[in-house]
Amino acid sequence: MLRCLHLADLHLGWSAAWLGSRAAAYAGQRDKILERLTAWILAPEQQLDLILIVGDLFETHRPNNVLVESVMAELKAWVDAGITVVTVPGNHDEITYHDSVYQRYGERWPGILVTNPQPGPPQELTIRGERLYLYSLAYTGGLTNAADYLQPYPRVAGQGIHVGAFHGSLDWQTNERGLPLSSQLLAEAGYDYVALGHFHSPQQKQSGQTTMAYAGAIASKGYNDIGCGQLTLVTLQPGAVSVDRVPWQNVNHQVIQVDISQFADMEELAASIVSLADPELLLQVELQGAAHFLLDAEALSGRLARYFYHLELVDATVHLAAGLQERWAQEQTIRGLFVRRMQEQAQRASTERENKVADLALRRGLAAFLQGARQNE
Repeated sequence: MLRCLHLADLHLGWSAAWLGSRAAAYAGQRDKILERLTAWILAPEQQLDLILIVGDLFETHRPNNVLVESVMAELKAWVDAGITVVTVPGNHDEITYHDSVYQRYGERWPGILVTNPQPGPPQELTIRGERLYLYSLAYTGGLTNAADYLQPYPRVAGQGIHVGAFHGSLDWQTNERGLPLSSQLLAEAGYDYVALGHFHSPQQKQSGQTTMAYAGAIASKGYNDIGCGQLTLVTLQPGAVSVDRVPWQNVNHQVIQVDISQFADMEELAASIVSLADPELLLQVELQGAAHFLLDAEALSGRLARYFYHLELVDATVHLAAGLQERWAQEQTIRGLFVRRMQEQAQRASTERENKVADLALRRGLAAFLQGARQNE
């Protein structure tokens, strides 16, 4: 039995230009992912035998030399601890180019660097007395056939653990350099485990005796690509595989939607956002609905920015023009009926709470009607 850490899509060297003056500091901290991982990996209780890095270790094929040297130092520490380390190039850090990091540093790269552009005979490894057959390739422009699902997948008859490691798109033929992969063909090849990279959300699929999994991206690349903060640990045995997702670090990006219809004024809205205060958090708040107060999202963002590492307010609200409620109340429509009933309910309220509930329902209803009208324009 072998314990394997499956990593992919770390995208070291990525920079958030929209952070302005803080971009360099944030990127520098993010690029220490492997340094932080080393302490966890080398802890005696982990007892790792194999680490698979399945593509897009770097954001580009030509990361800066300082970053590359620091990454190789961490990989060397893992290798020196007796762990078998395998690196598979991806589509961001593609091996194709003459100045690719893997072309320039290939001879010094710690562990096993996959360079073959086509499926071929596996690398036969002996790890802690277990025989492991590794099937992989490095996408190489002009050499790797990515026009259709990659095939055939080689499979030798040797006794042991059969593992595939591919950076590509499972069951999806894409026009980009995504290396289309077929789960059916992978299962027919009879691999025990297929370690995948390219999709940033952790995913797992079982087909016959073959387990296929995307490790997902640990760290975020902005609000549209939020990391999972989990490590993928795999227990490997011939014909038997188990995959565990282990929480590793808090994800520092968060996106929330806030309906401003529920707030009486700007101060209530500000207090709600401040309740999420975290100096390490990059928060995006999408403001929705409609309010009876004047909203200045830019001014509010500037005022609350000090409570977060970065705060971004997206104004998706609708404006309630003066007199709109009264005008709609005169309509002989479903909208007019709704407004009149909510007004009547507010008038009949016997407590302040009942009045607030009726008022909130009215404001949310008005916002829904306005947003529906906007979508139909």
